Amino acid sequence: MAQLFPLLGFAFTGEVCDAGDACNDVAGFLAALEECGWSRERIRQLAHDRWDREEPYPYPLPAQALGELESVAAWFAILGEVRCALGLDVVQLAPSKRTDFTADELRLMGDVPPHHGSHG
Repeated sequence: MAQLFPLLGFAFTGEVCDAGDACNDVAGFLAALEECGWSRERIRQLAHDRWDREEPYPYPLPAQALGELESVAAWFAILGEVRCALGLDVVQLAPSKRTDFTADELRLMGDVPPHHGSHG
């Protein structure tokens, strides 16, 4: 599990940092992040700023990094543990500010399966 902590540093800060190199648990990981200048409050603020801009958070890992994981299930489990420890496990999102549908969305909404009965 320790090999996951360096990747978690990127996922929660968006930066490559050495915070996770010697961590064995979530508390140690968060303490190491704080030593790198990433307090819990700063991380929470980053998360809320990204959500407000409708950007993904935690930061998604590059495909190559995901492919190198021993266990994707373990990755998502530890990601969830850190989110809970940071108080980011329940997200209150405001409705999207976007009001217009794209052409593709309008087309998809107009698509009706043949068995629906609305085609002659």
